[in-house]
Amino acid sequence: HNTAANLSGIAAKDGKLYISLRLSQEIVVYDASDMKVLKRWSIPKPAGLTFNQQGQLLAISGKTVVIVDLNSGKTSPLIDSDLKAPVGIATNKAGDIFVSDWADAQCVKVFSPKGKFLRTVGKPGGRNWLGAFDADGMLMPRQIAVDKNDRLWVAENDNFPRRISAWDSNSGKLIDDFVGSTTYG
Repeated sequence: HNTAANLSGIAAKDGKLYISLRLSQEIVVYDASDMKVLKRWSIPKPAGLTFNQQGQLLAISGKTVVIVDLNSGKTSPLIDSDLKAPVGIATNKAGDIFVSDWADAQCVKVFSPKGKFLRTVGKPGGRNWLGAFDADGMLMPRQIAVDKNDRLWVAENDNFPRRISAWDSNSGKLIDDFVGSTTYG
């Protein structure tokens, strides 16, 4: 499989890169210094990856979020409801888990560190493909990250316009967005 088309998530910790490969249905662990493969773990339909505050690797697998054991690669369920088409994942300082969800959700869903659904960021259902632009709605929110100031950054998977937005991760309010052509984005 073409690695670029296959790559669906990446996380780094302790000199290792963790790469999820959707088409190959695996997570591959690399030594970041020389890119030698250290481990390969089979995982159904992997997507986004992140580490939580306890150092556990969280991975999207199909319509769920799992904890991946860093020694064996075995998974245990963390979030197994309230997601329809999850893509990206991140955590904040409080340990809350943020998951970008496609299908009819088109928003970011927030879960407690134990996996309980708490709230959404962005208007559930997103914004329309055509028509008036609704800044409170997302369209195909792909990769996400939470910065040290607890801002949730969302990169949307749409080219017209390309949009990256910043949200308050606690209140869910839009802080700012950057919208432009594909070149700008």
